[in-house]
Amino acid sequence: MKRLLIAVPLLGAASWAGATLYAGNQAQTAYGELLEQLKVQHGLHVEPLDYDKNFLGSRVKTVVNGGSGSLSAAKDLPEPLRSLAGRFVLDHEIEHGPMVLSNGLQALAGRIKTTLDMDSLDPDFAQRWKEACACEEPVVLLSEISLQGEYSHAFTVASLDWRDGDKHVTFGGLRSQARVDSDKSARSSGEIGRLSLRWQQGSSLQVEPGQWQLDGTEAIKHIVVGEGVFSLPAVHFTQDGKVAEFQGIKALFNTEIQDGLLNSSFDVGLDVLKGPAGELQDTHLSFSLDGITASALSDFSGRLAMTDLSSDSAAQIELLQLYRGLIAPGIAFKYGLRGNHAAGGDFDASIAMKYDPAGGVSFASLQTVGDLVEAIKGDVSVAFDQGLLSVLPEQLKLMIPSTFESLEGRYVLKAELSEGQAAVNGDPVPLAMMFGAQFAQPLPSLEEVALAMQVEK
Repeated sequence: MKRLLIAVPLLGAASWAGATLYAGNQAQTAYGELLEQLKVQHGLHVEPLDYDKNFLGSRVKTVVNGGSGSLSAAKDLPEPLRSLAGRFVLDHEIEHGPMVLSNGLQALAGRIKTTLDMDSLDPDFAQRWKEACACEEPVVLLSEISLQGEYSHAFTVASLDWRDGDKHVTFGGLRSQARVDSDKSARSSGEIGRLSLRWQQGSSLQVEPGQWQLDGTEAIKHIVVGEGVFSLPAVHFTQDGKVAEFQGIKALFNTEIQDGLLNSSFDVGLDVLKGPAGELQDTHLSFSLDGITASALSDFSGRLAMTDLSSDSAAQIELLQLYRGLIAPGIAFKYGLRGNHAAGGDFDASIAMKYDPAGGVSFASLQTVGDLVEAIKGDVSVAFDQGLLSVLPEQLKLMIPSTFESLEGRYVLKAELSEGQAAVNGDPVPLAMMFGAQFAQPLPSLEEVALAMQVEK
């Protein structure tokens, strides 16, 4: 299903920017190239159904087929998502520049309107969808390309009210705008309407209207830096008499390049979470990944975009070599969780790891599991107010006194790993004695990893 969601905006116009200045010859060539890119980069089953070109514009139809994997993954989804997981057709109306007429006379390199071809769907399903949204075009992407190479997109999904037996879906629609300037800076914003799902008696999901904004720039090829925010005021979930409520949801991310290294961070915050276990307040889940060599990531992303992952193992090994090159000395990640339980107090936990080998050796030079352990510096920290002990399950209550230290009204656990040596709350842990045989095991070769990837398919 994820692949099919990728298809709609990409097929609209992303690779057509600046390609429609003349009578359509460039547009048809760019369209064919775009389909090949989608097959390689995203594994989509896309085929041209028709390309009707004339002097003022062109009309194009594209078949998108999700395949058996998408059908299997979508079997439990509500309509209309379930039916879209199979085969559908996108209809593109292309106006060629330098002048376009559909929205008044404008000087543009081109305008492209992409819609879902309702005639490609099951007739009964298509009719019910049009009735549910009271419109003929439930999904529309309108793209405009300026003569200077700038382009903008407006993507809309119509609101709907869908009933199917005891299942009921209402959706307030989606509206998104994006603009990409000639300097490769981009801004996107949008709003998503209220969503309500009821699939059986006593089971429901309600998501209040949300919004997002993204700002970014392609700093180097294939690498976008910038920041974004997505927010929802509330989500309510009910299942078999149990109720969960999320209030004040906000997700923030930031990516930047400093001294040739890419650093990124992500944080999801909740003002209030109410559930069977009580109420959590001011809760944050965070993740950061720092120290990736930006040029190496650019090379890997470029090769990934041109590699068919279903191809032979030689292509996969070449890609894996580039991926392994991303793990350079200094690369580090960290997960964090913190918040407050209304009945018990504050809590915080984190896990951090850094590739910090002696002498700064490359990841490719490591031979055994023991080599890898010695090259990693790790830190795990968990701490919570002792009042939280009263809300923990009985099994955990019995473990806490023997595993955690009691310090200034809190239970604390701290584990460290450095140069192959581990300690928990200051007490050494004999890793070599406990896992000696495993430490001597060789790390898998690239050929073995590529073979495992083939087996998984």
